Amino acid sequence: MSELEKLREILFAKEKQTLENIRERTETPSTRTRDVAEVLPGAIGLSHRKDPQLVKALREPVRESFEYAVDKNPRAFADALFPVIGPAIRKSIAESMKALVQSMNNTMEYSLSPKGFKWRIEASRAGIPLGEYILRKTLVYRIEQVYLINRERGLMVGHVQNESAVAQDADAVSAMFTAIQDFVSDSFSPDHRQLLETADIGEFTVWVLHGPYSMMACVIRGEPPRGVRDELAEILERINLQYGEALEDFTGDSDSVEGVEDLLGECLLLEQLASGEDSKKSAISPPLLIVLLLVGAALAWWAYSSFQERQRLQAFRQAVADTPGLVATELASDGRVINMRGLADPLADDLEQVMQRAGVGEVAVAADMAPFQSLDAEIILRRARQGLKPPAGVEFSMRGDTLVASGRAGAEWREQFLSRAPLIAGVASADASATFVRDEELLRQARMALQPPAGVVLGVEDQILSIAGTAPQRWIDAVPEGLESVDSFADIDDSALVPSELAALDRIVSQLDGRTFYFASGASLLDSRNTALQSAAIQLQEGFALAELIGRTLDVQIMGFADGVGSLESNREVMRLRAEALKRGFVAAGIEADRISTAIAALPDNPVVDESMRKAELRLELRPAVPTP
Repeated sequence: MSELEKLREILFAKEKQTLENIRERTETPSTRTRDVAEVLPGAIGLSHRKDPQLVKALREPVRESFEYAVDKNPRAFADALFPVIGPAIRKSIAESMKALVQSMNNTMEYSLSPKGFKWRIEASRAGIPLGEYILRKTLVYRIEQVYLINRERGLMVGHVQNESAVAQDADAVSAMFTAIQDFVSDSFSPDHRQLLETADIGEFTVWVLHGPYSMMACVIRGEPPRGVRDELAEILERINLQYGEALEDFTGDSDSVEGVEDLLGECLLLEQLASGEDSKKSAISPPLLIVLLLVGAALAWWAYSSFQERQRLQAFRQAVADTPGLVATELASDGRVINMRGLADPLADDLEQVMQRAGVGEVAVAADMAPFQSLDAEIILRRARQGLKPPAGVEFSMRGDTLVASGRAGAEWREQFLSRAPLIAGVASADASATFVRDEELLRQARMALQPPAGVVLGVEDQILSIAGTAPQRWIDAVPEGLESVDSFADIDDSALVPSELAALDRIVSQLDGRTFYFASGASLLDSRNTALQSAAIQLQEGFALAELIGRTLDVQIMGFADGVGSLESNREVMRLRAEALKRGFVAAGIEADRISTAIAALPDNPVVDESMRKAELRLELRPAVPTP
């Protein structure tokens, strides 16, 4: 660095730094933005106070920004305007309804009242349309004058008046309206936003309507209906739409608002029918009241009819839902016909029966039903009765998906029932255990199956088979197997059935039991040829065979006796020898030894000599066979 540069550095270092800071501020966008933000509010306010050009310059950018914002986020603007739009809409509707009621009141008053009939006759005589004649008779208000005033400056923009109205200084009146408006806003509105809208001055009514840049004051003679205000507001809107910029910048130059008085003149043409003094007595005239009552009665009748129709439709819908085999997919009524679409099983109740249960009366039903097979239990039973044709006395019921038959039926029908029932839609299996055949049929089947021998009597009562008489044991044993082909009995009573073998065995036992064989002295039989013993042995052989055949046990015992001669010990020995001797005789005759047992009779302590006691007796007992372990 040269000496000159060092000197410049020493002398201008501070200024150089300042210039550097200025350059940085001017070349850095963020810095310039902060600088402008600090002075922008004040600059906008100062510019607006000095010259209105700022407003004109910002008009288009603000409008485009507003349109862009509304297009991108309309909901936010709707929420922001809701507190203003809602009351405005409700107020407009209220004013319209009041005007409508008043108009109807006037029309009914002069159409149906005695005065209306009188005017109709007079109009006919005069050759004037009734409407025009009524208009002449009922025109009770008139807009005398209309003033259009600039809101900001209080300058008169335009003025029109009726030909018969008393002319006044329009500028003075304009200034007066502006002063009154400012007075009302400053004195009675805390936020200075409330504006004067109506004033009553004797027989005159002053309506003030406000626009963005101007207000329109209408001086009206009489009492105008509220509907006129909406028409005046529409005229003011058209004026603001056509002369908006001129009204905003109006400085007293009437050339800028040329033609505005033509629009103001439309206000003078507004007329309205009023009901005169009678309308003050009653808000609603008797004819209108009658019409309203008739309309109310018609509405009540319509509501009642609609309620009845809904009740009928609901009752019919419930009846369809409760009817097996019917499914409604669509059900509606047009007041005359019930239209129904859905599914119907061919075995379901017809719609006339459904309507009778629903109690809907004589109502036409247009049904578009597709056929199908219902799995409702009632429909399955109807299908089973139709296909299986049960005999009289047989009833069907469902247990889950099993078809159950109960009652009296033949074997052939039962077989068909068990084979054909599972083929019916909705039936998975069949149960005929609760069915039974007639007693006569059962008896016939039992006789054919058992072929009872002579001496056996069969009977059936209340499905109980009774078997009585005598029959071979072989036939008796075959009875259960023979009854397998017969319909089941409630019970079998064979208590009176006796095997013929048992009867023969009983005879043998009765003949042999107690039979006596006599002896000489000692153990020698008197019957040397043993003819009685041989005959008894044959009977015993037959008895043993019969007992074995019928499953019984025949016990045979030989009891020895003594005549009492000799000592007690010798008598006992004689009794034993006699029993053993008789047993040996039976064994020799072919009886197995183990089938016969021996015993001795009891002797008294002081026996008496009796030669008839020189004997031995057979003792037989028949008892059930002992099961083999």
